[in-house]
Amino acid sequence: MKIIKKPLAELHPPEQNVRMHPDKQMKEFCRSVKMFGQIRPIVIDETGTILAGNGLFEALLSIGCTEADCYMVSGLTEAQKKKLMLADNRIFDLGVDDLSVFEAFVQDLKDDLDIPGYEEDLLRAMVMDAEEASQALCEYGIIEQEQADTIIETHQRYEVQDTQVLPSIRKHGMYVVDQLISNPDLAIQAFTALKEEREQRKALESQIEKDAPKVLFADAVAASHTSILTGELAKLLKQNGVEIGQNRLFAWLRDNGYLIRRKGSDYNMPTQKSMEMELFEVKERTIHDPNGSVRVIKTPKVTGKGQQYFINKFLGVPAQ
Repeated sequence: MKIIKKPLAELHPPEQNVRMHPDKQMKEFCRSVKMFGQIRPIVIDETGTILAGNGLFEALLSIGCTEADCYMVSGLTEAQKKKLMLADNRIFDLGVDDLSVFEAFVQDLKDDLDIPGYEEDLLRAMVMDAEEASQALCEYGIIEQEQADTIIETHQRYEVQDTQVLPSIRKHGMYVVDQLISNPDLAIQAFTALKEEREQRKALESQIEKDAPKVLFADAVAASHTSILTGELAKLLKQNGVEIGQNRLFAWLRDNGYLIRRKGSDYNMPTQKSMEMELFEVKERTIHDPNGSVRVIKTPKVTGKGQQYFINKFLGVPAQ
């Protein structure tokens, strides 16, 4: 196969293209080209019409390239060109990932998971330890707090033992719950939401850092409209010198009447007192299960006012 260099100005997409390229895919195309360069040629006919590689062509244009590696096929009829375009798009879709190799690669790359085509936070979820993963799944309603506690306790019990028990508990974090094996869409929904929360948190912390030392951290979060998960509040408290993890914070909130402690569907939901004080809000999400059923997941989140309230409470600052 002879690869030739062609100016992008001499190439043009077909009048009709089988595959559409949404913005998200184009963003990943561009990331890939910037990271690795052009790793496969654009397939064209004698007139410069693109038969395979339209997305790559658009990516090269968008990042300012002026030429591309191309492979020219000649002598095809219009029917053969259409078949080629259909086959090229479909054949790639027929591949199946070897999950054991995929997991091994992710583990090997866990220190740098910036990989085009993948959400970095979703990959990072695969290498979470059992406590992080189970607590995140619990906060997003995928498992109950009691299940999360059991996973974490078992993990801690066998943490120092060199046995097969720990790998079965921790196995790349996101596999700590059987539900995720049979329905990975739940994991994607959970950790996509977690990614959004972290991005909002990063944006808020960036603004706080820019404003410091003009305002106290607690005042900054109070003025924010961004609500956060209880686990994120535990991190904020640690940043303010309070040694408390998310499990202990959950227990403290239940023991002090901010979260419901009785086991049931409303376990770990805000109490009436918390809602009246505007310390929490409850976000609802709809989950569509593979069997066609629909579930509504309720997730308690700490408001900006709640963040200030709890930080001040733990720091011993008198209420205003």
